Amino acid sequence: MRLIFVDDSTQSAPSRPKLGTLVGAGGVSIKEDKLQSAHSDLDALCAKFGFPDGEIFKCSPGPDHWMRKNLVGERRSQFQHAVLDVLEAHECKTLFVAEDSPCRPDTDD
Repeated sequence: MRLIFVDDSTQSAPSRPKLGTLVGAGGVSIKEDKLQSAHSDLDALCAKFGFPDGEIFKCSPGPDHWMRKNLVGERRSQFQHAVLDVLEAHECKTLFVAEDSPCRPDTDD
């Protein structure tokens, strides 16, 4: 049996000009018998990169998130690639979908 973990996100005021509300959803599918080893490997990876115990990681951490301030630049990129390597090693499948609502009109006129 495969297990599926899904998360979603909404950004109503993106920082890039002329974007409308952004909505994204993503998920990971993993075989049940690989879940524990994947979890252990991800915990070990987080420890290697200095995450405090129990701290979660995100693709795009918010301003108050530990990762935003302490895992930046090339080191964050290395971490994110290593996460994908762990998922691949455990035969995970991933999916991400994003939608931009119609562009907001210019209000500078």
